[in-house]
Formats: sequence, C-alpha cells, structure tokens
Amino acid sequence: MSSVLALPLLYAAVVARFADEAAVVAPGTVSALDIHRTGTSVPSVHADPAPTGALSVVWRVTTGGTVGTTGIVYEVSVDGGVTWSSDLSLGVAVDLVLGGTGVRLDLAAGTLVAGDLVRFTTTAPVLATPVQVFGWREPAHRAGSMRIVWVPGDGGDLGEIAPPRNPRRNPRPLATVHELFTVFLEASDPAAPEDELAQYTAARLLFDAWLRAVYLASHGTYAIRSARWVDEKVTRRYGATLRVVGSIEAMVPDAPFESAPVDTEADVTTYLSEDGWTEGELDSVSAS
Repeated sequence: MSSVLALPLLYAAVVARFADEAAVVAPGTVSALDIHRTGTSVPSVHADPAPTGALSVVWRVTTGGTVGTTGIVYEVSVDGGVTWSSDLSLGVAVDLVLGGTGVRLDLAAGTLVAGDLVRFTTTAPVLATPVQVFGWREPAHRAGSMRIVWVPGDGGDLGEIAPPRNPRRNPRPLATVHELFTVFLEASDPAAPEDELAQYTAARLLFDAWLRAVYLASHGTYAIRSARWVDEKVTRRYGATLRVVGSIEAMVPDAPFESAPVDTEADVTTYLSEDGWTEGELDSVSAS
C-alpha cells in the first residue's frame, strides 16, 4: 500500500467543489429599492439581463414629461450620486437598460416630473469558476481573471514532522507530516478597475469561498498559518491578491515504496486442454 498524499487530495476536492457549485450560484440581484416621485408614473426595476457589479444606482429625471412621448431627459449615477452621466433623452421608450448597470427600468404610463428618482443597490454576479493550478511554475496572470494558485511548501519548507496519530491503524503510521502549502488567491472586479474597494471585495469574497471549500473538504486536519495581502505598492494594478499559508496533516505509513525498475519483465507459460486444467498442467504454470 502506498502513501496517500493529503495535499493533492485537498486540491482536487476544492477544485471539484468550486466546479459543482458554480452552476447553482445566483447572479447579481437588485435590492434596497427606493422611489421618490411627484409624477404619476410608477417605475419598477428588474435584474435583467444581470447587474454588472456591486453598485449604488440613482436614476433621476432632469426634464419631465409624459411617458411614451418625447421630451423626458434623465441622468444616471452608479456611485450613489457622487458622479453623474450626461443628460440622456428617454425618447418614446417605456423601458431601458441603464448603461453600465445591467439593470432594466420599466416606466408605467403617466407623467414624470424633474426630480423624480429611483434609487437602488445591486449585488455583483458571481464570476466564472476560478482557474486553479498546482505547482511551483506560476502561469502568467491575466488582467481581469480570477484564479487560485497552489504552491507546495512555504518558501521551500515542507513542514513539521510530528509523531504519528492513531498508531494502531493499518498500515501503521510512522509519522505525521504537517505539510505546508501556499495559496495565492487572485481576483478582480473588471466593472470598476480603478476602484480599490471593489478589487479588495472581489479578493476577500474569493478567500471566503476558498476557505469554505477547504473547511468542508478537510475539517479537523488543516490549519491556516498566515494570510496577508500581496501589496507591491505599484502605481497601477488590476485586482488584488491574498497569500495564504496553510498546513494539512499527512500520514507517513509503514509500507514499502511501490516502485519497480523500468526493465522489469515477466514470462508466463500456460497450458490448456479441451477438458480444462489438470493438476499436472497447473503445476507447469511458471512465472519469473
């Protein structure tokens, strides 16, 4: 029986969990809807096709009129009213997808008055399942991507070699390796590349999801030794990265090393008769 290596098993389990859950995670949603109006039209908001990020949206009428006829002018803010778009003409439309938000605004029949507004927040959609790679050779990073890089050890350190746990098992454990591993969690919010709060949020949410997957795969056998931000203090960067050092318990079994020379050969001679095997024929089977 060969040694069962715990770190590759943990890596495979985390990859599988992300893949299994990717299809059932909900897209971004609309919440905290607040409507202030003087006119008779009652707007409604729909997460259609899908919110583009975690936004604080304000849609405000600057020139009123009757819905469905030309003359209505509006503006949009995606940062809670700090900055605004230029004036935009509604025309004869009774619904529109607000630019940069991925959210549809429907306007009921009636009138809109200057100052009428709709305010709401959105949650960000879950990005694609992160790419996960294992090994020392780090692949090139792509701006806007989300990935998890697993590196064995911590600066070359394998980890602590400790006495065996549960020594009465079969095969008998000779030692327990608290094997170290380093994980780089890289994420970005492409909807707001200059917003460091958005980049922080993307990386922290990826960390939470990763830690949950690790907990469910190896509860009681892993430990997080350290977690820190990778901050190069550069002028411009895309996304954010967390560097996490953890350990996983691995048993060293009292079992022979399962390996054979590459030139190993086998010769097998067999005999069959129409009546099947005879005792003498069985004795003649040899292997070397």
